[in-house]
Amino acid sequence: MWEILEQKTPYDDISNPREILQHICVDKIYLPRPTRIEIPDELWNIITSCWLDPHARPTFEQLSKQLSIVNVPEEEIQEESSIQLMDVNDSILKAYQSIPTDQRYLNIP
Repeated sequence: MWEILEQKTPYDDISNPREILQHICVDKIYLPRPTRIEIPDELWNIITSCWLDPHARPTFEQLSKQLSIVNVPEEEIQEESSIQLMDVNDSILKAYQSIPTDQRYLNIP
């Protein structure tokens, strides 16, 4: 979600994947709140909830429900942006549904 909102690659200033893992997993330094467009606190809370311990993260179904009630005023989304939060929500749900049931909760380090 962060990448979609910012329209840039996360941690693009770090070229070594091991450094990125160190940055996130060990140092607990996460991405900053998006600044390209203003987002409501509810959306930021959803985004950061995805960075919790794997067992505490929301499921795709929970994310879908949460995203469906977040209201981002149209004027906050720049015209050149192709972001449509409902489309993102639909895409997340479709991606989740395409994952075999027995693989939906794998804890991959």
